[in-house]
Amino acid sequence: MATTIRQETVVTSEKTLPDTPWFRRVFGIVAGVCALFVVFTTAAMFLYPGGAGPSATTHGYQFFLNFFSDLGRTRTQSGAANYPSMLLFSTAMLAVGGGAGTFFVAFARYFATHTTTPLARRLNWAATGAGLLAAVFFAGVGLTPYNLFLPEHQVASNGAFYLLLLAVLLEIAALRRTRSIPAPLLWVNIAFVVVLTGYVLVMSFGPPTSTLAGDMTHVVAQKLIVYTAIATIFSQALLLRAHLARPRAAIAPAA
Repeated sequence: MATTIRQETVVTSEKTLPDTPWFRRVFGIVAGVCALFVVFTTAAMFLYPGGAGPSATTHGYQFFLNFFSDLGRTRTQSGAANYPSMLLFSTAMLAVGGGAGTFFVAFARYFATHTTTPLARRLNWAATGAGLLAAVFFAGVGLTPYNLFLPEHQVASNGAFYLLLLAVLLEIAALRRTRSIPAPLLWVNIAFVVVLTGYVLVMSFGPPTSTLAGDMTHVVAQKLIVYTAIATIFSQALLLRAHLARPRAAIAPAA
């Protein structure tokens, strides 16, 4: 009986890694933007006047009752002006949108220098496109205060996470076919997909936010996925920056 062996064509990139200092600088900036998001949103929480979920009478930002989007309101549920907090939140979201877009473009250039398969190249291109769209939607979250533009804000918020999930799934498929890229990147992305899938389930099937318990459930889930998303981009940027500090050894692709 004849045995048929299926082999996937391997594309050998003839490029060497161009301008390593540029890559290190860009990935360093991306990591810095992620840290800036945490700093700006934390400062916005301290400046938030009050008002959370079902209750308009709370004072200050309640970490387990207020959504991140509350920081971007022009006025809180209590009617108080919220412009300092809104400015910080909007700046943070615009920065994250720019940082995420920069990361996907830089990673696509980095990926192009590695030996891999034609399918992996196409998957990476598709992941880059989805990642850039997600970045635009993240920026849109910061530009649409949900007390003024609720439908647009919801589209931007949901679209950002769904597109990011698509981008990461495509990137995982590309990374699995490319052995010369650091393995921790694959596991970081897999961990993010697990958390993001859980968040999507909470958004789709979780309790209503009109109750205190429901509000807390969605707020905690949102905090978890936002910080996980930021940590995912931050850790990948640092992993790649550290990897670029060492000469890259040639690794034979899988048959």
